[in-house]
Amino acid sequence: MRRPSDRGRSPRGKTKQPHAVKGKRMQEGSLPRKSRFSCPGAPARNHGRPTCPPAEARLQWAVADSFFPVHLKARYAETDQMGVVHHSVYPVWFEVARTALSHAVGLPYVEWERRGVLLMVGELACRYRRPARYDDDVTVWVRVGEVASRRVVFEYRVEGPDGRLLAEGETRHVVVDKATGHPTVIPAELRESLRCSALNASPGGRSQRA
Repeated sequence: MRRPSDRGRSPRGKTKQPHAVKGKRMQEGSLPRKSRFSCPGAPARNHGRPTCPPAEARLQWAVADSFFPVHLKARYAETDQMGVVHHSVYPVWFEVARTALSHAVGLPYVEWERRGVLLMVGELACRYRRPARYDDDVTVWVRVGEVASRRVVFEYRVEGPDGRLLAEGETRHVVVDKATGHPTVIPAELRESLRCSALNASPGGRSQRA
């Protein structure tokens, strides 16, 4: 049985040393210093120090942090008997916004079709917060939320003339071959245009007024 005085010693009789980083002894109770190249959200490795993810992952974060604004005006034909913009109009505004985004980065969606690929809507979600009314100036903010080999996700925020949130949603698209209708891999150039979209889009937005 080991004596209480042996607690600081190893079974071979050697005194245990505090954990060291890069050959330097650490003070008791301190933690390893984070790498100056650490990135937020990276998995913790090497005694708790986060390692920087690949450049592709960092670019994805940059895209996810930026929205592109598209300015619209609510038309009379878009309102219903209750005097507010009908709920079915918002998915149309989503389409207008993502089309404007594709033009802003210099690769319009029509170019995708020329290259034989289509973005098929597989899922659409929209949560309505406040109503928009006739002749309101509306801003639809759009960004690329996710890019995979065969999938693209767009996210949206709709704001009224006072900047208050009217609605928010997302569309999930499956990339399909134009000729066969079967899922296919996004061509490299088109995939990069999506990933760089928020970085290259003009901050002033694009006006689409009736």
